[in-house]
Amino acid sequence: MIREISSELLCKMIISAAANLANHRQEVDNMNVFPVPDGDTGTNMSMTMDACFNAVGECADEDNVKITKAVANAALRGARGNSGVILSQLLRGVQKSVASGGAFDCKAVSSAVQNAAKTAYKAVMKPTEGTILTVAREMAECAAKYENDFDNVADFAAVIVKAGNDALKRTPDMLPQLKQAGVVDSGGQGLMYIAEGFLYVLQNGECIERKDTGTITAGTAVAKTEITDLKYQYCTECIIEKKNKNADAFAFKMKLEPKGDSMVIVDDDEVIKVHIHTNNPDFVLNEALKLGELYTVKIENMKLQHNNLISTSKNAEKSAEKSQPENAKKYGFICVAAGEGLEETFKKLGVDCIIKGGQTMNPSTDDILHSIEELNAENIYVFPNNKNIIMAS
Repeated sequence: MIREISSELLCKMIISAAANLANHRQEVDNMNVFPVPDGDTGTNMSMTMDACFNAVGECADEDNVKITKAVANAALRGARGNSGVILSQLLRGVQKSVASGGAFDCKAVSSAVQNAAKTAYKAVMKPTEGTILTVAREMAECAAKYENDFDNVADFAAVIVKAGNDALKRTPDMLPQLKQAGVVDSGGQGLMYIAEGFLYVLQNGECIERKDTGTITAGTAVAKTEITDLKYQYCTECIIEKKNKNADAFAFKMKLEPKGDSMVIVDDDEVIKVHIHTNNPDFVLNEALKLGELYTVKIENMKLQHNNLISTSKNAEKSAEKSQPENAKKYGFICVAAGEGLEETFKKLGVDCIIKGGQTMNPSTDDILHSIEELNAENIYVFPNNKNIIMAS
């Protein structure tokens, strides 16, 4: 039985959560269709958790108060994308509950889960239900309902995680984009992989092993979701190092609000974290500079990002088809030759494909490439038969 979470156990939980999310990063990316199908929610959340992982390595011998503070600060500074910033605020909410010290027991866990949801909702300018926020809120409601029914933190956490997964399953009923794509909310799914990473440690006493997640390719949901009416094209992020602690973050929010959507502005002690989808990143950065120096800046063209992802996915599919063709020969041969006599001779020697060419009539690279694509073989040899064709080959 675990009556309270020790600092050692807390560090393991963060490490395990980061590993579990990293192991499923590709899957979460593949279901990322809201608010923009740019296929990066899993990557953004995983990079945010990796910042937490690094923070834990630097304060593993500290108490829960110092660990959660270090993790929350690292998450905010390392947050990427809308989902990453919201995740950082969930962790900030946990930190605020732990800040007073005391035993990290079931009641403290309940307080942390509830405060996490409240802090995240507060950070988002226009909260949307059917997202990571809904999943966090329903977990908080479950925690509040059952906090007096448990002494074992592991059992209590299992109930909260179940409530989160139940909420996640209902997200397609709240957002038409999800139902159309046949997926649950990607941010909510990422949050549940984090929560399940926490739970695994509480139930097993050890961390989930981190594995290689492989190459990123677009999943079915992202690939089928076309961007036809993207109102705001640029995902713009920055961290502002305040000139003074009294910088008016609310007035800053009001200036940015007409310029975009998916806005999350976090005013946190010495810094302000900014995330917004906009067509005027220059305006955002100019207003940010009025509050202080820019610590980090990231601007991504979401439409281009989506199109590149789809293109990469299609190319990967074609490469996969070509790499394992049905009834492929072990070796294939292509020759460049001029004249029917030479062509016939090469064919008798076993050459599969002849490219017409030679001195003064050099074939193009496209001609050679086309022959390679048409030839069904695992290994292909190209014989230019002329020094002027070697470079093209």
